[in-house]
Amino acid sequence: MSAAASSPIAALKRWRQEWYLWRRELGFWDRKESEWMRVQAGRFMNSMGVSHTEQGKTNLIGAVQSLVYLGEKVRPPCWIGSAADKMDPKHVYVSFRNGVLDLDAWLKTGQMDKSLFKHSPDFWTRCGLPYDFDPSAKCPRFMEAVQQWQPDGDAQLLLCAWAGYCFVPGHPQQCFLLNIGPGGDGKSQYATVLTALVGEENVGSVGLEAFDPKQQFGLEPLLGKTLNITADANDLDRVGEGVLKAIVGGDSVAVNRKHIAALHEPLPCKFMMNANQLPPFRDRSEGIWRRLLLLNWRPVPEGKRIRDFGRRIVESEIAGVFNWALTGYEHVKAKGFDDLRGERVKAWLAEARSEVQKERQFFEECIGFDPVQNTKKLSKEALYFAYEEYCKANGIKKGLYGDNVAKAMMNFLRERFPEHAGFLDEKCKVRHRVAEEGSRQRTFYAGVWLLSDPSGSVGDMFGP
Repeated sequence: MSAAASSPIAALKRWRQEWYLWRRELGFWDRKESEWMRVQAGRFMNSMGVSHTEQGKTNLIGAVQSLVYLGEKVRPPCWIGSAADKMDPKHVYVSFRNGVLDLDAWLKTGQMDKSLFKHSPDFWTRCGLPYDFDPSAKCPRFMEAVQQWQPDGDAQLLLCAWAGYCFVPGHPQQCFLLNIGPGGDGKSQYATVLTALVGEENVGSVGLEAFDPKQQFGLEPLLGKTLNITADANDLDRVGEGVLKAIVGGDSVAVNRKHIAALHEPLPCKFMMNANQLPPFRDRSEGIWRRLLLLNWRPVPEGKRIRDFGRRIVESEIAGVFNWALTGYEHVKAKGFDDLRGERVKAWLAEARSEVQKERQFFEECIGFDPVQNTKKLSKEALYFAYEEYCKANGIKKGLYGDNVAKAMMNFLRERFPEHAGFLDEKCKVRHRVAEEGSRQRTFYAGVWLLSDPSGSVGDMFGP
């Protein structure tokens, strides 16, 4: 490794039509613009006493490219070259200022000599942390702040697990974190600490508007990032929701790049969003909600707020914060996030979902279901009319129209009664003729009825 590191050519890589330079001090590969490479070629030709024409620089760059080309399918972080056979491909490695740490080996052995390695260009990563790994480091002031931000134990564990999850490659848990609060509550301070934790150069700040396909290069700034923090996530359209679900679900997305070919692959960076109020998610399926980790933040009293918090923690405790995050990493790798959704966190999520999807209130209050009583049935027309009357009576703006009301009801029932999924999928929805209407067929839902009639006239107008 040391011989490779001393060779100038080993400090260059050509990957996916872009140039990368190895930054020895932090042990990561830094992307460089094409013009930078042309400048370096000119300087080299000058040093050799060779006249450097544009064509001459192009020829030299082409020759170098053939020597340092890295395969398109290689995805960081990973080991390349001779080191690829020596390192465990299932382990997670992170580059610190004092070396490359094998997180899994450290958690298993606790031995520095078996876990921390010297920097090497054979470690293909675009992210380096600007601080040392110090297993003895503590973060007392930060821990005090966490308890102030989130007094609930489950919420504190969720903050820890999320910090650790930022070091897990890809999206194995298929989730994103949404922090909701009015301000003066600590969520921006948490974002500041996370930025320092994963390295400022490794954090994006792409807004939700970038998810719009009309933004041609909106997703390009996320390439190579560990985490994206959206500071004002108060609105997200339906198309944007689809892109967000695809990214955190680990699906491939199209990423257009300026002047070079687009990529079509998963984006591994995690997503955290801060907002003053819940964005009006339009997705009525489980797609968004099962991926959402939600935390409510309450304002910290003026006299108890920690001033200049972010800078103080970054300067004195960031290595300790990493050790705290490492416990979260270990938890997520072993158990995921499911056991961290305590009763309080679940209640926040249920409240938020009802707030955004007003139709859920209608289903909760007005719809009865029991497959045993399948002689009871509700027509699709009666369902929609009852929903419409409920919205009028409660001053709620309708969020659904036509067949979408019935689809949302079926999703609601599947979620609420998973033990009856077979009945709901196969027997609940039926079609038959109504004698008074001749040959016309109507859609009914067996085992479903109205618990209350918002207008008092649904039964009269549509029958049972």
